[in-house]
Amino acid sequence: MQNIVYILGAGFSKPLGLPLMGEFWAKSKEMIRSDTQKYGELKEIVEMMNNTGRTANYFSYEPFNIEEALSILELREGRDNAAMLELIKKYIIAVIKYCTPPIPSFNPRPLPANWTGVIFGENSMYGQYGHFVANLFNLELITERIDDYGSRKDIVKFRQKEQTDFNYSIISLNYDMVLENVCNYVNANFKPLGTNLHFDDGRTIETPALGRPCLAKIHGSVEDGQVIPPTYNKGLFQPELPHSWKFAYTLLMKANQIRIVGYSLPQTDAYIKYLLKAAISDAMELERIDVVCLDPEKSVEAKYREFIKFRDWKFMDDRVEDYLGFIFSHVSNSQPGDRFVFNTLEKSHDQFRNRHNR
Repeated sequence: MQNIVYILGAGFSKPLGLPLMGEFWAKSKEMIRSDTQKYGELKEIVEMMNNTGRTANYFSYEPFNIEEALSILELREGRDNAAMLELIKKYIIAVIKYCTPPIPSFNPRPLPANWTGVIFGENSMYGQYGHFVANLFNLELITERIDDYGSRKDIVKFRQKEQTDFNYSIISLNYDMVLENVCNYVNANFKPLGTNLHFDDGRTIETPALGRPCLAKIHGSVEDGQVIPPTYNKGLFQPELPHSWKFAYTLLMKANQIRIVGYSLPQTDAYIKYLLKAAISDAMELERIDVVCLDPEKSVEAKYREFIKFRDWKFMDDRVEDYLGFIFSHVSNSQPGDRFVFNTLEKSHDQFRNRHNR
């Protein structure tokens, strides 16, 4: 079995409207203007970050990069200021939630013949994320048309089919709930023929049923509010590494393939390089590394080329939505009948990769 690990950066969620670090500042001000009563207390953070702009008079400084602004603010206010740290976390969580669009509701009316193209919402970007997640789970959907008091509608049932060839894991650098939202959508709208859909977070000692995909969110999640702010120390200066980092290390150590999507390898993220170096030093079966990231200024590929010396690796200068769209097109153009198994991820990935041969 091939262990395939995806590393997802902020660019992975950007097509849904989630901000990159350089866009966070503007989005937060837009959020506060939209409801000053709801977000009023967060104006303090924005105003304090505005004051860090004076740094540009003396040093190289990116005024709209919140990682720099929050790092200066954290040091200036004191790392032990618990109230300030909680306010920063609240600010991060509020912006992420504000920018995350709701997943479309399911319409149980009779589905069209090519229902796989609309099962995760019609004319919605979430459809592409739905197809990606469904492929991770090797999800089987079964439709059944019924008569409901004179109105015909479809019931959709689901189950995760056992995978024998590929085992997927995700290491996410994002706070958002994009992947989990797809699972919640399936659980809320379709009928389970077994267990509900959810990622394994490595916190249980029991073996995940049917090779359930793993998810390590190394910066935390807005779901429980336990986020690591994007500051200089990434919250790693503590007696013991967070569980998510240990879990990510284990996943990388067992990887046969690593696929990095929507991550530009910023200079401030040296800790990610060390995570990769530490895990790969213990890896025995790594065969391939693929990177999908938009590179308009031709600087991202250069950073990866300086970092990765592995023989079999490829950089693909492309948009995340093109990668997800390629996966989506392999499914949505099918004629599935009353059942369909989402198992085209490897075929889609290989064909997408071959488009970038040079």
